[in-house]
Amino acid sequence: MQSVLDHLNASIVGTGVLLVLVGITLVGNETTVDQSFFTAARTQAQAFADVLEEDFINIGSGVPTALDDLVAFNAANTFTFRRKLDPADTTFAEISYQWAAVNTIQMEMDSGTTQTVPLYQVTRTVDGVQSGASPATLSEFTIDLRDDAGASTTTLGDASRLHVRFEALYAGANTVSEHTDRRSRWARTYHPPNLNR
Repeated sequence: MQSVLDHLNASIVGTGVLLVLVGITLVGNETTVDQSFFTAARTQAQAFADVLEEDFINIGSGVPTALDDLVAFNAANTFTFRRKLDPADTTFAEISYQWAAVNTIQMEMDSGTTQTVPLYQVTRTVDGVQSGASPATLSEFTIDLRDDAGASTTTLGDASRLHVRFEALYAGANTVSEHTDRRSRWARTYHPPNLNR
């Protein structure tokens, strides 16, 4: 009878150890999956930044001086300009970036309140045809036109540089902390050599 009790106790202890090991493995797997999603989101944000950089550095390239380089700017949702897409080509294209809120996420603030944060997606069109988009995880996207002195301007003819900033937020859930480390921030100021020359 004693050996049956010893085997039963050993089985219970063994099962407990096995459950602890399974639990540790599952937590490790969740962390690995979460990190993989965050890495993928950062990679998408960087690919989007590369497209922005290519476009914004070349604003006005190949555009005849009789035409405006900047076509339209609305700080709330639209930026349209002209540029040559291919250095070997003699034509230029009209490129437009449009952004809109496509989702929301709840952010827990230090004060204990919850704030609804919009998530934006930026769509790029070339001559009216969609030609790409950002990930739909941008918690911030701004384009600020600046004059020669670096001051903000809304007058297209005065713009000689532009400051672009975005923040991609990967949450993995519908609620994140105000201090989340799941943000990918990006900002640049461009001085396109052909802008308003």
